[in-house]
Amino acid sequence: METPTPQKTIELDDPAGSVLRSGYAGLVLDRLARQARQVMDVESTTIFMHEDGRGQTALAVAGCGEDADLVGTRVDVRDRIGGQATRERPNSVRASAPVRRDGRLLGALLAGTTGSESFTSAKLDLLDELAETLAPALLHAERRTDVLSTTSARVRELIGALESHDGYTVGHSEAVVDLTCTVGGWLFLGFPDLLELELASLFHDLGKVMIPESILRKPGPLDPDEQALIRHHPDWGADLLKEVPGLEPVANIVRFHHERWDGRGYPNRLEGDRIPLASRIVAVCDAYHAMTSERSYRTALPANAAVEELRATAGTQFDPQVVEALMLVLDEHGLDQPAR
Repeated sequence: METPTPQKTIELDDPAGSVLRSGYAGLVLDRLARQARQVMDVESTTIFMHEDGRGQTALAVAGCGEDADLVGTRVDVRDRIGGQATRERPNSVRASAPVRRDGRLLGALLAGTTGSESFTSAKLDLLDELAETLAPALLHAERRTDVLSTTSARVRELIGALESHDGYTVGHSEAVVDLTCTVGGWLFLGFPDLLELELASLFHDLGKVMIPESILRKPGPLDPDEQALIRHHPDWGADLLKEVPGLEPVANIVRFHHERWDGRGYPNRLEGDRIPLASRIVAVCDAYHAMTSERSYRTALPANAAVEELRATAGTQFDPQVVEALMLVLDEHGLDQPAR
């Protein structure tokens, strides 16, 4: 696929241009573009918004990397976002996935690499998955009226769903928030990153509302079918969050919080720096609090035993830098008991 050629600079008074004028593209859509670039390990990503009533053109509303200068321009999309994601082909350096909702073409996510490696089937599947998160984001951008009140109401609903389904999950999530935000401060995260980290920590187990309480509270080991069901909760949680205006980047953090540093996690087997930093922070703090908490199927570990377990798995299951940051936090605050 060739690099899209800008056709004309956008006028900000047309329907799609209003997305840029609103600042939405500079916030949520920009964060989604950056997440996609990191997770896919590519040189550039661009988000296009299809322009209804303007024929076969799309507006580039967000992007990062080498194609960032496309933002604010129109491109011809007749052979770029109308079909399925581009499959592997010799010397391919671009791949795109259409963004659809209810049969309507909303736009596309374009990923580009200047390396010699073609897009693998796994990367193209991941591109499709990231494009699915973009669908509600583009719809929210179009319908941006009353976004704040809508978001606040939906957040309250989700917290209520967690509380009614499993009381432990709520207390655990609130404790993980305390740890992650402190660790995020030690790692010098900026305000937007800290805000997303706080929300992702609060909702990292949201997908468990889809799992029967009999499994969540089972006093013994889970059988293989039950374990497989539990492994769906990051995707289920992300699917719920991406429908809340403004929380689409938080959804991706939740989706990847059970990935492992060595690439043996789930759901996408990402490894190393391809995993969003916020997801890596949630993973470490989630594990620490879970190990030091009393559960129906096991007794709590002493804090020093949990620390040793984290040190032993740094570099395989967990990001060593995040583990070290948590150790510094525990030393600084003397947290020898679970946060809650």
